[in-house]
Amino acid sequence: MRMAHPISKNKSAIQGFTLIEVMIAVVILALSLIGVNMLSRETTSQLSYLQQKTNAYFVAENVLTNLLLGEQGYYLQAGEQHGTERLATQEWFWRANITQLSAAPTILHINIAVSTSLNSPSISSVEYYAARH
Repeated sequence: MRMAHPISKNKSAIQGFTLIEVMIAVVILALSLIGVNMLSRETTSQLSYLQQKTNAYFVAENVLTNLLLGEQGYYLQAGEQHGTERLATQEWFWRANITQLSAAPTILHINIAVSTSLNSPSISSVEYYAARH
């Protein structure tokens, strides 16, 4: 004697997903994918900003090194100097403000600010104190 499967007796017990359940699942999936896309876009934007800020910092460090070593065109004297440097296929504008400390005349305060254009706000800056020789 053959036994029938218990589910096959009741055809109404075998049901798939209704259209509304499928639509709700698709909406939830779409919203989560939109969130992932927005997060990915924001991460890419932040990565680009950090890369630019890092490059600007490297330019400031290079200018500081050139000032301290007295490379041609760089002078470690009180006053303001400015110029351009090329790094990572981009032209960077730097401005060095060198002041003599009144409390210690042999010490110079060096502030180097770097930006992407001549009049734009600085992206990165470096401060340093150096003794005059």
